[in-house]
Amino acid sequence: MNDLGVNSIDSIAHAVCSVMGVGVGSLKSACRSDSEVLEAKYILSGLCAHYGFTTTKIGVWCNAGDHTTVMYRIRKCNEFNEVDRRFARKYEAVREILEDCRHAGLVAEMDEQIESVRKHLNQLISIRDKLL
Repeated sequence: MNDLGVNSIDSIAHAVCSVMGVGVGSLKSACRSDSEVLEAKYILSGLCAHYGFTTTKIGVWCNAGDHTTVMYRIRKCNEFNEVDRRFARKYEAVREILEDCRHAGLVAEMDEQIESVRKHLNQLISIRDKLL
């Protein structure tokens, strides 16, 4: 898991696909003629960069050839976010899904830690009771 709590490009890709209505395979395809797929690729690259994934890792995941293609997609994502409200709404919808998932994951992790502490505390109480 990276510092921002998103543990894989797959997680980001599935969120992108759910908002954009494209398949995961299309994010890895060489298709450049379908505008929805292109937008999905831009959003994927932009969010992956936002969550700290390197351009090399992003490029390998989506068969982009090299990091310069990913850098182009990130730049286009940033440009569209500034000038295209429709694009920005889609980007924000994906980001919100990821934040909700991240929050849910952190809550689940915290619940597991609390349960572990509770078990450990019960063991300590049991040991104390035996000693008394």
